[in-house]
Amino acid sequence: MAGITTSSNGYDSRGIDKNGSVTTILAEFVSNTTYDTLSPVVVEKLKELLLDIIGVASAANGSWNKRLHPGFADHDALLCIALSEAGVLGSSKALEGRTGFLHSYSDTSDTTRLTKNLGKDWIMMGTALKPYPACRVTHASIDLAAKMAKEYGGPVEKITVALEQTGYTLVGLPVANKIRPENIVDAQFSNYIQTAIAWLYGNELGWSAYEKIFDKDAQELATRIEHVVDSSLPACGTRMTVLWPDGTQREEYMAAPLGELSNPFVFEKCTGKMFHVAF
Repeated sequence: MAGITTSSNGYDSRGIDKNGSVTTILAEFVSNTTYDTLSPVVVEKLKELLLDIIGVASAANGSWNKRLHPGFADHDALLCIALSEAGVLGSSKALEGRTGFLHSYSDTSDTTRLTKNLGKDWIMMGTALKPYPACRVTHASIDLAAKMAKEYGGPVEKITVALEQTGYTLVGLPVANKIRPENIVDAQFSNYIQTAIAWLYGNELGWSAYEKIFDKDAQELATRIEHVVDSSLPACGTRMTVLWPDGTQREEYMAAPLGELSNPFVFEKCTGKMFHVAF
């Protein structure tokens, strides 16, 4: 995205309120804005690979849709470039038009926010970092479970996790593929197994956490985790209440998961994650 600036007021995930996904939308724009930085040889190779491989990939398994979003976005961007080079005419108001991108995805779009403070406010500086390879809503539970297990330990009778409604729907519904996920993607959106693994094995496993999704102890503990809705909580805010067999009960609260501006990474943890992913 070299040379690209955008206003921090130009994007608000709360405005994606009709039929959109933040991952899809951002990937589409990144795909288009990086085209002019690539050499023609690289572009042609990408076209060949993406059209032949990603372009024919199917989202038959719905749980994999999110992983396919960036690939399909690149595919669509390159297809649009090819169409443009062939002389195909496109909409002159694709973003702000009555049936354009903004109005298709939100009833509250404001085109003036796209260019407000352009070149002055850098949205990247307000972007949260994710320490764990799982749905963002699970992160506070992962940290709270690891912290309480380390401080208090012992087998537990029950863990109750309070989330706001959207988070509850994403990761806390009491359905089979969340209580006992059978694959990595389901586990990424299961606060049951994420909390259980963090309680038993800590929060520093990285991707190796998914080697534990069939762990008998983690699966058993997941059945004793309950989720409730608390509308007073902020997005991704989490309250965890732990009950021990002797009747002892303790509660911890995290308003924002690690990596948010209000709860930032230390530099070493950030670089540690990057090296872990790279190698």
